[in-house]
Amino acid sequence: MATSIEILAVMALVDGTLDGRRIGQVLDFARGLDRHDEWLEDLAESLSADLGPVIADMGDRNLASVTDGRLDLADIDDINHWLLPYDGDGRADHVAQRYQELSSLEPGTFGHQSWSFYDRHRFAFPGLPGAVNEIFATPHDCTHLLSGYDTTPLGELLVSTFT
Repeated sequence: MATSIEILAVMALVDGTLDGRRIGQVLDFARGLDRHDEWLEDLAESLSADLGPVIADMGDRNLASVTDGRLDLADIDDINHWLLPYDGDGRADHVAQRYQELSSLEPGTFGHQSWSFYDRHRFAFPGLPGAVNEIFATPHDCTHLLSGYDTTPLGELLVSTFT
């Protein structure tokens, strides 16, 4: 269950801006409750010019949250292979075909919007070389669609916060 601090953090970021005043209020509230969660450090660091370290940390957390606890990063020998399993001998055309078939759905449906998202961004469908693991990509990309956040570094940060 989400805590009041988590809800405040989402509310501070929901419009897609990194507002120092709002983020500061969340951090002050957390300090007042003597909370020192690691994600609060990321929230504070989100105000720095270099979002790279924050995005990397949130990527790890996002991976764990999107896979609903089914993935423990400690169990993965090669995270790059796990994230891109369809390269080399891992190609799975039957998986990619399911995603491609979403193009035939009625425009405006969530399925068609999902296909359009991949098509517009020229992302490889899960199952094809260069595609991200379906276990992560589908929930993550659906979150982009539901939240309206784009795929810029800030958009990725906001999707990670949302999840």
